[in-house]
Amino acid sequence: MLRALAPLVLLLAAAPALAGGPVESLLRDLGDPSARVRERASVRLRLIERSDPGALLSALEAAPPRARPALLEVIGLREVREATPAVARFAAGADPLAAEAALRALVLLGDDAIAAGLAALPAADAGPVARRKRLLALATQDAIE
Repeated sequence: MLRALAPLVLLLAAAPALAGGPVESLLRDLGDPSARVRERASVRLRLIERSDPGALLSALEAAPPRARPALLEVIGLREVREATPAVARFAAGADPLAAEAALRALVLLGDDAIAAGLAALPAADAGPVARRKRLLALATQDAIE
């Protein structure tokens, strides 16, 4: 149990603007084993206006794998463009849930972020090729809507 909390301790140390309030609790809940608790925390985190974009990026870097998809979603919804390199890295990463969330966030971040995501995904490997196609499909859908 304590080992599972270590990334969250790092997260809070790296993001002092988030510590000491309701956001700290929500970030902790994003790493909870219960999907219901994680979803509730994700919804509440999206509604909080005062969280610092830099702190969200720091939180993403330190977050446990279970919390990353929700944080990537918030970064995309808030259009935290300075997070583009990190989001592109997660799009090319091994975690399929974080990768899908990262692809969606890249689309929300705009054309430059989509280009960064495409550059991060190698064109020769089968997995990244599928993700490149998915990113292009999401971008096309976004343009149509």
